[in-house]
Amino acid sequence: MINSYGIATYQEANPAFWTVTTFPFLFAVMFGDAGHATIGLCVGLWMCLKEKQLAARLIYNDFFSKSVNIFGSSWKPTTPKEEMMSIDSEMIDPSKGGYANVPYPFGVDPVWQVSDNKIIFLNAFKMKVSIILGVIQMTFGVDTAYEEACGTPYMFAGQGGIQQFFRIIAVICIPWMLLVKPFLVRKDYKARVAANGGRHPEGEEPFNFVEIMILQGIHTIEYVLGSVSHTASYLRLWALSLAHAQLSEVLWMMVLRSGFSSDQWYGGVILWFAFSFWAVITVMILILMEGLSAFLHTLRLHWFRGNFTKGREFL
Repeated sequence: MINSYGIATYQEANPAFWTVTTFPFLFAVMFGDAGHATIGLCVGLWMCLKEKQLAARLIYNDFFSKSVNIFGSSWKPTTPKEEMMSIDSEMIDPSKGGYANVPYPFGVDPVWQVSDNKIIFLNAFKMKVSIILGVIQMTFGVDTAYEEACGTPYMFAGQGGIQQFFRIIAVICIPWMLLVKPFLVRKDYKARVAANGGRHPEGEEPFNFVEIMILQGIHTIEYVLGSVSHTASYLRLWALSLAHAQLSEVLWMMVLRSGFSSDQWYGGVILWFAFSFWAVITVMILILMEGLSAFLHTLRLHWFRGNFTKGREFL
């Protein structure tokens, strides 16, 4: 897959080394349902029975749109049981008490399944996580490109401090990228002219400072806008993850749940048809279509050749 974008240049870090980890991880962020993943895993095991598997392990505790109750809940009921049974809807609010102020150990607290503000919470949560993951991966790529450009294949003791310094002064680096190189090029040109007796060096193109400034300005704008664009690209982690979870929940509530609506003798027949329809839609849309969509978006986020590597070699 990496070679389809470009073969790593000699002594250049091959993106495939970390892609085997980041690719399944980002895919799992967007395709975060253990039930759907189980079906996909079974198909993958059938197709690659003897091939070693690489997995992102578990990220969410969703199982067919329902959060699995593994560690209990960090919320305690503050409403009497009799009153709670008569309430049609409930909003979870930490300011009203009942929250233990302890983060849920894994996935999403299952109590959110019964809350009317679940979508608001998940929307904000997944958007922030997407930005954090995007900044981490892009920072890693920029640091790798910096190492390649400097030609220093080994880490040194002060590298961590320098990387932190670059992150803090990112805004200051914008005019730095724009102005420093053109003036250094002009200074170097004047030095060569002085060494040549005040004459333009033979065999060189005429020096045009304005052209150099325009070219450097284009590169600076392209890099800055590209950084913003790449960060926004990682919002697809949030969008696809939220969409997949909501589609799963709608399918569960509107289709499969209707199969349990009758306690008469024909309830089993209704359940059979409801389950059959639910299973077909789950496989066709939530697993095949959503899985392909998540795969393509993950592939887009790993477009290393255009971001951080040169990839100019050939097989």
